[in-house]
Amino acid sequence: QNPKVFFLEPTTHTLEHHCGAHLKKISQSHPQKSARYCLHHDKYAGVQELLLVMHRDSRFAPHRHPEYKSESLHIIEGAIGLGVFND
Repeated sequence: QNPKVFFLEPTTHTLEHHCGAHLKKISQSHPQKSARYCLHHDKYAGVQELLLVMHRDSRFAPHRHPEYKSESLHIIEGAIGLGVFND
């Protein structure tokens, strides 16, 4: 077994390139200027994985996640401003 080789689980789903283009189109006309495909099964999943498209004019107010959720960001295209607050 090679420690740098990973295999997808049978429940893994893929998104095609056109899915990102579809989200971009929706984000331009949505009031929050964003759209997403959730890769987790429901809003209670411990890890919230998703493909999120944010229009350059989109803004999210500071918010807090319940302790059972974690969040990470991977910027694929563009740039983002991010603020992290403590209690």
